[in-house]
Formats: sequence, C-alpha cells, structure tokens
Amino acid sequence: QEQLRGLVLRMMNVWMAAETAYVYGMLPEESFTTIFTDVDAVFGRYPSMRQLFRNSLDNYPGWNTTDVYGYMDKQLKSQGF
Repeated sequence: QEQLRGLVLRMMNVWMAAETAYVYGMLPEESFTTIFTDVDAVFGRYPSMRQLFRNSLDNYPGWNTTDVYGYMDKQLKSQGF
C-alpha cells in the first residue's frame, strides 16, 4: 500500500511539474493538454488507485486550485470518489 501511495504521489508530481513548465512557457500547450488524457488513462487502467488519488488530494486541499489537480478532483468526483 505504501509503495502504491508513493507511485501516486510521483505521478501527481510529474503532472504538476508539467503544468508548472507550461505556465512558465517551457512546455507547449499541445504537450500540456496530454496530461489530462494521461490522467483519464491512469484512472481507467488502474481504477483501484482512484481512492489513493482522492486521499492525496484530500490531504493537500490547496492542490486542487491548479488546472491538473482541479481536473483530477472533478474526474474523481464524477466517478464517486
């Protein structure tokens, strides 16, 4: 369980790094928008990890003010998490 939690936080950090790079002009919009596809793919392919993503977002409520984490929050809520 702890290894999965670490994996979830690592994925979230990668997604946030991409958003930060986009905000500062270091990543093109086309690359940035693929993050949302990646989030959907991870939630679809590994549905049992959705609760871990929800727990991580709930532990850091300020995170969902970003585009990526806000999108994750919306998707998780629509899926009952």
